[in-house]
Amino acid sequence: MAAIHTPFSWLVITLFALFGTAALGAVFGGTPLILLLFFAVLAVLWLLALVRLTPRRLCCAAPLALLLAAFLVLGLYIDRWDNIVWTLSNLLLLSAQILGVGTALLSLSVLWLWVWDCILDSPKQTGLSLWLAQHSVIVFFVCWVLFFLSFVPALLAYWPGIFAYDFTTQINQAASGQITTHHPILHTLLSFFLLNIGKAGSDCTVGALCYSLVQMACLSGSFAYAIAFLAKKKVPLSFLVPAALFFLLLPIHGLFAINATKDILFSAAFLVLFILTADLVLQPERFLSNPWRCFLYILVAAVACLLRNTGVYMLLAFFPCLLLLLRSRRMQALLLGALCIFAALGSSWGLKQATHAQSGSAVEALALPIQQIARSYKEHPERFTPQEQQELFSLIPEENLMQYTSRLADSVKGGVHFGKRDAIHFVSLWGRKLPVCFGSYLNAFLSSTEGFWYPAMDYPDARTYHSYIETGIKDINPDYLIFRQCRFLSAYTYYNAVASGEGMEEWPVLSLLFHPGTYAWILFGLLALAAYRKNQALGAILLLLLISWGLLLLSPIALLRYAYPLMLAIPVALGLACLEGRRSSLPADGV
Repeated sequence: MAAIHTPFSWLVITLFALFGTAALGAVFGGTPLILLLFFAVLAVLWLLALVRLTPRRLCCAAPLALLLAAFLVLGLYIDRWDNIVWTLSNLLLLSAQILGVGTALLSLSVLWLWVWDCILDSPKQTGLSLWLAQHSVIVFFVCWVLFFLSFVPALLAYWPGIFAYDFTTQINQAASGQITTHHPILHTLLSFFLLNIGKAGSDCTVGALCYSLVQMACLSGSFAYAIAFLAKKKVPLSFLVPAALFFLLLPIHGLFAINATKDILFSAAFLVLFILTADLVLQPERFLSNPWRCFLYILVAAVACLLRNTGVYMLLAFFPCLLLLLRSRRMQALLLGALCIFAALGSSWGLKQATHAQSGSAVEALALPIQQIARSYKEHPERFTPQEQQELFSLIPEENLMQYTSRLADSVKGGVHFGKRDAIHFVSLWGRKLPVCFGSYLNAFLSSTEGFWYPAMDYPDARTYHSYIETGIKDINPDYLIFRQCRFLSAYTYYNAVASGEGMEEWPVLSLLFHPGTYAWILFGLLALAAYRKNQALGAILLLLLISWGLLLLSPIALLRYAYPLMLAIPVALGLACLEGRRSSLPADGV
């Protein structure tokens, strides 16, 4: 610590604190008293960070700090004004602000890596953690019961469950026999089957309760599997207990557990798939030599893909990257990946043939480009030639384009249907307009995805025209009615505040747990840690989450339920980051 008191080091601390304060003041504003507080905090942070700064920490912390600073600065502009002017002078201003905020975040990034060094270099195994590792099966069943019971108050509050979002559309499709691939066929069939259990005339309340109970069991089971896995891996109690409390106490889990949407069952499947992937990367020889584990992996991967089409894209992107890390087991891993893709595509094709489902519109996959071209036309119609306007209107009506809203694609793509040829024509037009509409394209992208990377965003955002979490029951056709009856008024009052987004904003620091952007920041922090510790195994495991996050950026709207799989996986990733053997790049058997 003596070096920190040299005149040069004090000068560096003062300059960094002043630079960071000036940048924070320019970006976020503030009174002189607030700026003085900023300066004092930054000076203390740099006082702590400078003495712990090493060349390696600097190389890994600097990119992280700049990335998070870019998220903050760009997110603030988009959140306040929904627009950034992409001129040279403004780009220079943005760069200076990002660099300044990055200077402030650099001290935190250095301390982040130093804290992990302290954790990883002084592992502590207690008798309790060893006992839990030896009795992981007991841990699983005990946690399963506890997590399931934690959902019961929400069920009683919204008895027999929450049936909003796309559930009613899926039931109407199944009832009419006109199923489309717009929604996952597996989830549509499962929902329809469960809803018909105990059906009395038009009353489907019993079936609705059955759906809620099945989903509660699946979600709580995935939580229990995660905790049992971490316990078996001898993750320190300082990580294991917070992970368990995260699953047990965060109120959004109860709301989602009874919320009939494909995203929840997909999140449960994704969490199990992520854990199995971690097991594969950490112990590839044992995993690939066990037929049961390989079968389970293929089964879970196929189910995840059947519940969300993006699951297939995720696997297609992940397995080639994984093969680069595997050496002696590449052929086995290649076979496993091929079987996963085959099982997913084959079962999807089989369900489509069995139900005579019609192919969905390509509009859903092109929601983000549609938003970009709609914003471009609404802001600068003069940039489209008469021929281009005619081509665009043949694909998307002009009235739809003029209804563009920055946070939600439904107002533009509603009622629009793209066949394969239409999709090709649209992509061609989108590509031709990219050079002249780049600024509008970029603003549309930032506005549409802000919720996935900016943790300071006001959530829920009124501009999305969606609640934080939907809690209603949408009208189904008269043959399938669900009747709600609140059976726990106090729980209803509590959960209703959370679902509307009112309750969480009042909780300092803890409110960040309710924002999808927070989990993206943790993901990038863990990726920096993996690079810093040269832990290729951790990096490979996190790659699945990075791909999943990247696919989120193609969503038509930044909703919490879309980011839910990432939120569930982050506590497990934090536990995996502190496993023994973390210094080695990969296990000795060639992975």
